[in-house]
Amino acid sequence: TGNDQVAGVERQKEVVVGQGEAKFLKEGQTSTELGETYPIQGRLFTATDTVKLIGLKIIKPNAERIEQTIETKENGEYQYDLLADQEGQWQVTLAWLGDANYQQLAETFTFQVVKQFGKAIVVLGGVGTDREWAWKQFNGLAERVYKILVNRGFDPEKNIYFLSPEPNLTQGADAETTIKTLESAIVKWAGQSVDKNVPLYLYLLSHNLENRFLLENRTEGQVYLTPQQLADWLDQLPVETPTTIVIEACYSGGFITPQLSNGNRIIITSARLDKQAWILNTSSFSDHFFQKIAENRTVREAFEQTAEMMNGDNSPHWDQHPQLEANGNAKANEWLDFETVSKRWIPADMTVLAMPPTLGLVPRPTEIRPSTEGVTLSIKTTDASINRVFATI
Repeated sequence: TGNDQVAGVERQKEVVVGQGEAKFLKEGQTSTELGETYPIQGRLFTATDTVKLIGLKIIKPNAERIEQTIETKENGEYQYDLLADQEGQWQVTLAWLGDANYQQLAETFTFQVVKQFGKAIVVLGGVGTDREWAWKQFNGLAERVYKILVNRGFDPEKNIYFLSPEPNLTQGADAETTIKTLESAIVKWAGQSVDKNVPLYLYLLSHNLENRFLLENRTEGQVYLTPQQLADWLDQLPVETPTTIVIEACYSGGFITPQLSNGNRIIITSARLDKQAWILNTSSFSDHFFQKIAENRTVREAFEQTAEMMNGDNSPHWDQHPQLEANGNAKANEWLDFETVSKRWIPADMTVLAMPPTLGLVPRPTEIRPSTEGVTLSIKTTDASINRVFATI
């Protein structure tokens, strides 16, 4: 519209209004543990508060597919609880077909499912400070094995129970070695956690008399652990619990018995049932075996390389003949025993597990507006040490 000095002008301009872009804001962990429920959750952001249908396609590590349709709440929030029943990488695709106002949308993400490292019980028995030389050798060896387990990822506060005759003089020890504390460690402490997805590792270090493990050596008498007694305790755990037993003692091969052996147990001994074991300053079956474990060798590789070293001409251990029983028939060092542990690690293949930590708590979606003065976001990780956390907006 003009006036008496300026003529009016009229112009036309064509404006094309296209469909808007929606977006998924996902909550979730980058990894979870085998057997746990993994929540696929988040929010579909649009300007309309209506219930929407989201297509969900899940591909398991073995390529098995799951397809579901889930409904959002009116504000766009959604959740689907997925049982993580396979170890490995999972792929999840979220898809929304859009509507008259919004384009269709699809996003894909992955997460890892890992086995729990499990529980480890370290037992130093049968030797005290009254025998200074033996105490120094045995206590030092037990501490070295403990440190390797910690370095392999076991949480010393939650996942290792360490028994020693002198707990105040043994680094990392939790309690005194007695028949009662060992039974409690296996049946109660480990028993409340282990199952087919949470393995148990048991390391026993002491003197042996035939097939009896010297657990307590006191002035008032000696207390021994027998294969039958150990089997009775382990039989109280969930039947499918993977259990690895390593025994460093003379005549320790006597613990490979029909009562203790079964298909879910690996029994490794430092000597044959008729042979003595030698524990020197830094040379023993355990020192060499666990050093190979620390190098991320499989149980088979660690055992075979240790046995080869021990059988060398100049080795003080040449006549020990370490034993491995892993297929449940109570016969050691058979081909099937070695094949059974060819893909087993203690606790797991650390190169494969080089992945983001499991997040036990993640922040909910937060919309930041210009008027927002400050936002606090909290996360919680499990079984990992985190030095730095940052957020990208």
